[in-house]
Amino acid sequence: MVNKESILKQDKVEFKNIVKVFVRRKWWFISSAGFALIMELIYTFLYHRDYLFIYNIAASIVFSIITGAIVVIAADFFLSHKTSRKS
Repeated sequence: MVNKESILKQDKVEFKNIVKVFVRRKWWFISSAGFALIMELIYTFLYHRDYLFIYNIAASIVFSIITGAIVVIAADFFLSHKTSRKS
């Protein structure tokens, strides 16, 4: 029959074992982080965005929405004002 203590000793994960795994596989971690850093730098420096152009497009869209809303409100106001005078 298997003892509970022997099962607990086998299932127990110790900090030493975790450190040993990291030490054995250190080049995997270093190379993965290095590869990710290189890819990120390549993406950052090669992918040029023109934020001013995007801002101008967004500003023109917002401006046209506001202008359209003002025109609709003004037309509604003047039309309701004309019809209320006639009655």
